[in-house]
Amino acid sequence: MTTAAQQNDCDGFTLLEVLVAFVILTLFLSVAFAGFSTSLRAERRAEIAQQAMQLAQAKMDAIGITEPIPAAKTTGSFGSDFSWTASVQALRPQAASGLRGYWIEIAVIPTVASNAQRSAPIVLKTVKLVAGDVHE
Repeated sequence: MTTAAQQNDCDGFTLLEVLVAFVILTLFLSVAFAGFSTSLRAERRAEIAQQAMQLAQAKMDAIGITEPIPAAKTTGSFGSDFSWTASVQALRPQAASGLRGYWIEIAVIPTVASNAQRSAPIVLKTVKLVAGDVHE
């Protein structure tokens, strides 16, 4: 026959078991929060890169259509979050076709202050063919 004192020794968890469980839970939660924080930063960087790509494409499309083709290197900004640089080099003219070719390179640099790490610039390059001389 067991006594009440012997039966109470087997019931519940000891203080050491509870402390070990809390340590394991703390380690798990710290790893989970670190992963979550890393994924949020990566998402923000991807969002900035996507926006920079869209702005670079829009600038590339505008040159030679809604804006004259600049004679050399020009710079500007898209609001306060992005700056851009356009570099243009005239290619050898094709006398028979009457077309001129231009090597155009657009770089968009994110300048977002909240971004702790500087994002790499987005660079687009292309050759545009236009009729005649369209420098500003």
